[in-house]
This record gives sequence, structure tokens and C-alpha cells, in this order.
Amino acid sequence: MEVPKTATKTSYGTIRNDNFPSDETGTNFNERNERFEKKYYYIVLLLCVFGGCFFYFKTRAATIEELFIEQRTQLPKLKAIRWKFVSKNNTTVDDGDGNEHDEDWHVGYLQICNDGENNPFGYRAVSDPIANRPVPCAAGEPAPVIRMVPGKHYKLILINNVEEPTNLHTHGLHISGVGHVDDITRSADPGKCLVYNYHIMDAADVGTFWYHSHRHPHASHQVAGGAHGLIIVDETDANFQRYPVHLQHFLRNEILLQYTSILDKRSNPNKRTNFLNGKMFKNTSSDGKEALLDLKLTTDQYYYFRVSFVVISDPVNFLEFYPADACDVRVVAYDGVYRSKIPHERHTHKHMLTTSSRVDLAVQCQRNADVHFHQGSKGPDSRLVSIRTIIPANKVIYDGDNVPASPFWDAQLKTQWIPRRPYYMENLCSPSSIANDIWNVSMDDTVDANGKKQISMNHHQWDPRIPIRSIEMNQLAEWTLWNTKGHPFHIHINRMQIVKGCGYRYEAGEYYDSIAAKTAACTVRLKFFDFAGRVVAHCHKLKHEDLGMMVWINAQGGPGEGVLGYPEEDCLTLF
Repeated sequence: MEVPKTATKTSYGTIRNDNFPSDETGTNFNERNERFEKKYYYIVLLLCVFGGCFFYFKTRAATIEELFIEQRTQLPKLKAIRWKFVSKNNTTVDDGDGNEHDEDWHVGYLQICNDGENNPFGYRAVSDPIANRPVPCAAGEPAPVIRMVPGKHYKLILINNVEEPTNLHTHGLHISGVGHVDDITRSADPGKCLVYNYHIMDAADVGTFWYHSHRHPHASHQVAGGAHGLIIVDETDANFQRYPVHLQHFLRNEILLQYTSILDKRSNPNKRTNFLNGKMFKNTSSDGKEALLDLKLTTDQYYYFRVSFVVISDPVNFLEFYPADACDVRVVAYDGVYRSKIPHERHTHKHMLTTSSRVDLAVQCQRNADVHFHQGSKGPDSRLVSIRTIIPANKVIYDGDNVPASPFWDAQLKTQWIPRRPYYMENLCSPSSIANDIWNVSMDDTVDANGKKQISMNHHQWDPRIPIRSIEMNQLAEWTLWNTKGHPFHIHINRMQIVKGCGYRYEAGEYYDSIAAKTAACTVRLKFFDFAGRVVAHCHKLKHEDLGMMVWINAQGGPGEGVLGYPEEDCLTLF
């Protein structure tokens, strides 16, 4: 693989981007960082709250704890996969994507299960698969968070403890789609295991992602039953320490929210069920004053909301802070990719997300507010989060380590900053970039001669043997996506940069992995970096995917070309 000019080989043999973020004046963060006084603080407490792990720091002044979340919640705690480091004395192994790596692995176990009665599905972290036998899923217990760091190699073993075949897809990650990695044609029968090898190649590729079952044609009911969870790719320690202290506080001031919504069209009238971090919302109050989650946020702090939508049927959904002026809400990232400038220059209280979208937000509230999750209009059942503000007793201080959390590069001047981008997410929309693969993608919604509804992509349905088209590695593609408002378009491995004409949340020049455009046509550009072989694209209304609204593109001329998915394995040989 050709190394880009802006990247260098690392000690572990892969690529990292050497262009550290700049502020809006163009000053490199490495240069700016030299002007910051070195501070020393220690991790004193790792506290897993309702939505992930919050790191609390203690400074020499011992006051930083006051700057972080104080919250009261009914939500169950989100556990995380516990990785075990395994070293093999620097021997190498081929993980199936055509590349060899040092065989130093972080190994974890993830079990898919159901309760055997009501048949909801779920994932459970297993620390010792021999000592800890599979247990039934508890209703309302959320899936564990998978947290990773770029540059490390992870081996996740999926244990199938349900009575049907399953697999796993990591939604949004730039990883191979063949071999032991993210090939969705792989499948584990009941009692069997699948091994997944993950490696985030570029240290700039951090963000909010998610994972779910992708076993065709069982994805819809497994995901709706609870077979989904969050993935967080964290900053490396070296890069994290380069940020200003207030920005470090912001990145650790983390609130994880995964919203799930299921619409039962078989009932009359249609019945909607909402979940937040795995817990079902049941509105038992007559005045609509009940919420699933109560947050207490101090008025001098910005909080890092990392929000994931898992909506089974509705392609257009909204996250809305109300009242509109109660909180300053600014976009930090779309679909796990930092925005080109952070934070957004404008406050936006209402955000559109499709069935599988994520949005990272910087949120500072000056008065009490509610957060609604809905499909077009607020109602008693959409108010899932209640925010109660606390005015700090002490005056805000911008000095040393004892500073409030802020997403800005300069907290007082409120200047934006330009984040690093992975080498495989370069600007594809520059005037000098000429696209040489032009394709119109139609998300078909037609009726056959017998009056039966047919859904397809360019009149093709899923066939794991035959690709819909082929493309060369590193070839610049420009695709126009049609009719995505009713059929959200999602592609694996390679994210899409918006060119024009998409509406809603889709900003020109920004990257996304799922698109439900407001307009009939939406033009995007993408390149197929690093990984050849099968690249899957489909409608992300999961029922439509199960019905065959899915195709694959054959990426040619790189590692992984022609490689098939690795088969299931006997679990005992892996333990």
C-alpha cells in the first residue's frame, strides 16, 4: 500500500497521520501545545455510569471533580468489553485481510443470547467463557460498550447462544470486509463461535460507532430484539495529552445515549416502543412529566453527548432539545467522523438522524431542558431525557488545570479548531479532483406485473456470489443516490463525502456512512482505500435488507481481493 505524503509508517507497521489538528488560524496543535504549561494529574477513579465509563481526574488543587457530571439515573449501567492482552513474542499472523501483523492481541468475548421466553436478544460481555457459563438475557439490560484505541490489534470472539444463526457487523469502522474481519456472509450456528480481528489503522480515526447482528435474513428481528450496542474508538493517550486541558475535560465529560425505536405496524393503531440504553420507556404519568433519564448538569460546563440512533423502520427521525434556547448545542461529529471544524459555528437544537446515524454534540445548558427523540413531532412518549441545571458555587476560572470543560480551542475566545482526518478521508471535493467512476444508485420501490411491491437497488437484489459492479482501489467515485429518504443508503468500510443536493443534516464536504436525503438525489464521493474484496451497500431499513435490498461491490487491486469469509469455529478450541 502506498504511503501518503502526509503519513508515516509507525512502529507497528501501519499508517498514522502526522498532521495534528490546527486551530482556525492555521497554527499546528503540536506548536501551540508547546506554549502550554505541563500539568500532572492522576486517574483516581473509573466510574461507569448510565452510559459508559467516565474518567474522573484529580489535580493538585483537588477541585477538578466538581467539573464533571453529577447525575441521578434509573438506567442500567453500560458495561464494557474487558480486553485481555496476549503477546506471542512478536510472531506474525495473517488475519485474513491479506496483511500480516505483530501477533500481540487484546482478546475479548461477546455472547449473544436471548431469554428463551419473550425472545428478546442481547449481547453480554464474558470475562471467562469457561468459568462463566451462558446465562439468559435480562430484559432491559443493555449491550456492553466496545472501546478500542487506534494502533492496537483486537480479537473479539462472538459466542452464539441463541437458537438461530448469527454474526456481527461493526457499523462505520474502516476495516476489511473479508476474512476474519467484517464479512457479513459469515455465520455461526447455535453453539458455535466466530472470531473477529479488528485494527483501527489511523490514530485520527476516532469516534462513535455501533455494532449489530447482520445475518441475512435475520438482521431485522435480532436487532429489534436488542442485538446491538455502542462502539467507541478513543483518542490515543499521546494525542489526548496534546489537547488543551479544557478540551481534555470536555472529551472525558462523556454522556453515551443509544436510542432504539420499534414501530409495530401489525397493531391497530400502530404501536411505537422506545428504548434508551436498553431500557424500555413506559410513560405511567398522566402529565407526560416522566423521563427515562434525569441528568444534573452544571451551567459552566460543556458535556460530550455521543448519540446513536437504532430505528428499525423510520428513515427520518429527530433529536430535539426543548426549549430551543435552554442549551447551547453544537455538532462535533457526524457518524463517527469529526466535523471539518469543531465545534459547529452555530447552535442547533434539533437534529435529524436516520435509522443508523450517530451525532456527537457539545452541550451546555443554562436552564432546565428536556431531550426528545421522535419521528417528526414531540409528544409525551418522546421525552426520554430530563436535564436539570446546577449553578456552580465558585466563579469560573480559566487558569491551569482547574478550568471548565469546553469544546473550543480557546475557551474564552470560543475559537473553532480543525481536527485531524485519517489519510483515507481526504478532501475528495476539491476542484482538482476528477471522479472517474460515475454511478447512479437507485433505491427502487416498484410494483411488479402482479401488483406486488418490489424493493431493490438498481433492480438488483442480494446475491452473495455476484457483485453489482467492480471498482479499482484508490479510484475516485462519484455516485448520485436516488430515493434515499424512504430507503436510507449505507455502505460498509468507506465513508461518503457529501458533494451537493442532500438537505437535512448532510453538509457539503462532511463525511457520513448512512444517508437519507431530503432531496430526491444526493451526490457523494468516495474512494476505496486499503481493503479490496467485498464491500456491501444496502438499505438500512433492516426489514428491507432482509428482503434483499442489498448488493456488493468488488474492490479490485489490493489486499483481500478474492478472500472469502472465514468459517465458524468450535468454541472450546478458542477458549
